[in-house]
Amino acid sequence: MREEIKDLIIKLKDANHHINSDNTHNEHGVNFIIEALESEIEKDAGLLSENKKLRRLLWLSHGCQGLYGDDGEMQCNECRIDFLRDSADDIELKIIKKKNPEYYKMLTSDQAIKEESQ
Repeated sequence: MREEIKDLIIKLKDANHHINSDNTHNEHGVNFIIEALESEIEKDAGLLSENKKLRRLLWLSHGCQGLYGDDGEMQCNECRIDFLRDSADDIELKIIKKKNPEYYKMLTSDQAIKEESQ
């Protein structure tokens, strides 16, 4: 998604150069759109950075002994979580399964009931 936004910004900047200088209203509109898109990219980069930091902290502190972290990996061989690639939902369920199996059973049976009713 971020690459698509960057491509769109390039196209908008190119279009902005072709706008007639007499039509300043449109030029300001294009500049406003470009600035808004660039702001979204900066926010996205910040969220990605925070996400990675929080995943690293969770990996280090989740309590298992089977941590694997060579070559930038963040995996646990004990509970089989890949903190780099697994979704937040999957990480949550795997930790709950390891720490509180009864609660995990309740959650997954609840989830199965909801999926059947849809």
